[in-house]
Amino acid sequence: MRRILLSTIKILISAALLYLALRKVNLSELASRINIASLGWIGMAIAVTFLQIFVGVLRWREISAECVAPLATRQAMRFNLIGTFFNQTLPSSIGGDAVRLWLVARGGAGWRAATYSIFVDRAIGLIALAIIIVASLPWSYSLSAILMAGRRCCSSTSRRSRAAWDFSFSAGCAGPG
Repeated sequence: MRRILLSTIKILISAALLYLALRKVNLSELASRINIASLGWIGMAIAVTFLQIFVGVLRWREISAECVAPLATRQAMRFNLIGTFFNQTLPSSIGGDAVRLWLVARGGAGWRAATYSIFVDRAIGLIALAIIIVASLPWSYSLSAILMAGRRCCSSTSRRSRAAWDFSFSAGCAGPG
């Protein structure tokens, strides 16, 4: 009975938070902006996000085993998804790590091993990100040249059109007009 009551409270809180987050969204306008072609890209983005989370789970599981805080894949996936949720909802980027730390320590691994596994996992993730950034620099230089050429083209026109060009690139569009 207590479990059913707890689940009902969780569902009601989730529904209330969804309502608060989406109450001012015009769903018909949102639906009109999503076409069939973009559904494939949206699906691809969701799939890649879950693949990235799963790879992170496998990495963390191996790290935690070395840190004397072994986790089963299912448990590591659960803790990582909970941590990802808190990373997205809390104003800091370490809230999810704190939740993962608490869950692992509470599971019997101890605070020291749990802390070490989270820190090492975060450090390896940052190193991997740095390697990806360095590896992608050649493409970013050519993209920067294209952006600067477009900006110079608009600089001879009005400031308003140049601002529109800058905004359109920051919004992910091909340019003004």
